[in-house]
Amino acid sequence: MMAAEVERFFDGETWNRRAVMEAQRTRATANARKLGWEPTARSFLSDPLDEAFVEEFERSHQTSLPFEYRSFLLQVGDGGDGPGLYMRPLGAPLDDSVPWEAGTIHRSPEEPNELLHRPFIYRNAVFLPPEEASPETTAGALFLFDHGCAMWDLLVVTGEEKGEIWLDRLADGEGFAPALDGRGQRVGFAQHYCNWLLGP
Repeated sequence: MMAAEVERFFDGETWNRRAVMEAQRTRATANARKLGWEPTARSFLSDPLDEAFVEEFERSHQTSLPFEYRSFLLQVGDGGDGPGLYMRPLGAPLDDSVPWEAGTIHRSPEEPNELLHRPFIYRNAVFLPPEEASPETTAGALFLFDHGCAMWDLLVVTGEEKGEIWLDRLADGEGFAPALDGRGQRVGFAQHYCNWLLGP
């Protein structure tokens, strides 16, 4: 169940694009100015994605995206500042230095996305030394919100935990665990993203 304050952005079926866009633009602008620079086009959400592109991503990765995230892409937009530093656009390479054009799907054997079709294997938090992590560690999960320094918020797309956000903090020794709300309940894309929109 969505928290009541989230419902002005998402009612469980439909996103209020205008409300999300206004709140995201406000947050992105404030964040940029706090860091001493002006926001750029990359700071803000794109136009909604074309359904054919989303379907092609799903076909090519042999999976289906969770409803909350998929509907966000189709009804609101993609990319822009978000939880952490920014939301990685659909189809973009994990490495920002790799050339990529919006509206295309980057494929590479090194991409974590190449394992999206495999079921996510975890049910509860795990603590692995960074050197023990491998692509299989995050199989079935989309690297979505970049926190920098190899830390991410992942969206599980395949397996029993499909739809949940998991926090990858292996790089700083804090482990790999599901994101929780203030009541200790696991959260999905909508709650996680809207919490950021509503945050300080």
